[in-house]
Amino acid sequence: MGFGRGFDSRIPTQTLIDLTNGMLLRYDRNVKVKLSDLKPFASDPKAVDEILKTGDHVVYEYYENVVEGGFIYGVTIIYPGLIGEEYNFTRGHYHLRGDADEIYIGIKGKGLLLMQDKRGDFYSYPIERGYIVYIPGEYAHRTVNIGEEPLIFLYIYPANAGHDYESIKMKGFKKVILRRDGKPILVDNPRYRE
Repeated sequence: MGFGRGFDSRIPTQTLIDLTNGMLLRYDRNVKVKLSDLKPFASDPKAVDEILKTGDHVVYEYYENVVEGGFIYGVTIIYPGLIGEEYNFTRGHYHLRGDADEIYIGIKGKGLLLMQDKRGDFYSYPIERGYIVYIPGEYAHRTVNIGEEPLIFLYIYPANAGHDYESIKMKGFKKVILRRDGKPILVDNPRYRE
């Protein structure tokens, strides 16, 4: 259950994580991101509209703790599914501080972590149980669930990193992951703008 307040970085502390389901014993906040929230980020907004005719649903959520003056850490859960041909994904964002690096540690499921910088460099790495991925601060990052079960990973980044979702909303991600012939493929995003 959550406590609704950040930890103090001047005082040692601990919490537990269930490595089976990724749940934190305690957390400051839980944020649920629904399909309707992802429409501006999707490669096919019409597919979003079609799904929304039958109702909205949570695509991913995260549970996190804020260590004031230190780090934010938490667990993201991306549920399996498709938005048209596109696998469920997080919105993706840049950090406002270019020196605010991030670490992901895979707990459960199968996914891909997409990273791009403003110069056009692009990388994609698998994220699965036991995988550790380092994200340099100047890279936007988005995670995609390409499996049949929830994708769960732990993240850690500086509390003063800040988030820029607007750049991704306006320009898009350079590449997206679609399901073709039952398999994930990396393709150019038709909505991406340089």
